[in-house]
Amino acid sequence: MRSDVVAAYLDRTLSEPDRLLVEAHMAHCHECRHEVLDVSRTLSARHRIWKYAAGVAAAAAAIGALMFTTPVLRHQERGPVLRGPSVGAEGANQLSISAETPPNGAELARSDLQFGWSPVSGAVWYRFVLTDDSGRELWKADLSDTGTSIPASVSLEPETDYYWYVDVLLSDGRSSSTGTRSFRITR
Repeated sequence: MRSDVVAAYLDRTLSEPDRLLVEAHMAHCHECRHEVLDVSRTLSARHRIWKYAAGVAAAAAAIGALMFTTPVLRHQERGPVLRGPSVGAEGANQLSISAETPPNGAELARSDLQFGWSPVSGAVWYRFVLTDDSGRELWKADLSDTGTSIPASVSLEPETDYYWYVDVLLSDGRSSSTGTRSFRITR
């Protein structure tokens, strides 16, 4: 995704159709979704730093110039992007979500497949996403609980790698991700 599109999305200046296209793309693209989250966190952190300073306008101009002069964000077709959660340095107000089950890289029977993650105080919802090794989304659900299982209607092939992650959205607009985890279904 180009940096000007990321900036317009975060500034909420995209038209409704363009915003829907960006959100649809981010729902399927781990890398772009995480780039938008990273830029949002950076802007949020910079806002806190400059909140009481006289140079707020200068800081906003510098951030805007940085975003528009940064090379276009592109990604190549490849397997899932493996990233850990990004957590702010706000002491007790840290936002962290972690995957609990299944363990990363687990090999298990379909009948034993259950997903769980740590609860986050103030969560509006948790978004669970399952992809295949090409990054194609197989199933997604917005949940209020900290666990789920995959419906029987979702076909999982034995001896195939699958990837999953959970994003959490808080009522104050902050978000975090478990990072991508993998598992394999045994025969």
